[in-house]
Amino acid sequence: MPTALEIGLVAGILTTQFGPAHAAVTVATVGAYTAFTVTYSNTRIPIRKVSQPAQPASTASQHSQTAQPSPPPDAPPDQQPL
Repeated sequence: MPTALEIGLVAGILTTQFGPAHAAVTVATVGAYTAFTVTYSNTRIPIRKVSQPAQPASTASQHSQTAQPSPPPDAPPDQQPL
C-alpha cells in the first residue's frame, strides 16, 4: 500500500509539473515492470522448489557459516589464522 501511495504522489507531481502524458507513461512503466516481475516470479518459484527442496531447520543451521574474529596483528604465532 505505501508503494501505491508513493506512485500516486509521483504521478500527481508529474501531472502538475509536466502534464498527464508524463504521468501516464510513468504509471504504465511501473505497471509493466510489476506485471513482468510477478509473472516471472510465479513461473520460477515452482522450478526452484523442485530443484532445491527445503532443508529441515536443524540441517540448515548446521550449514550456516559464521565469521570468526581475526586476532590482532601482534598476536603470538599460535593464535594467527592458518
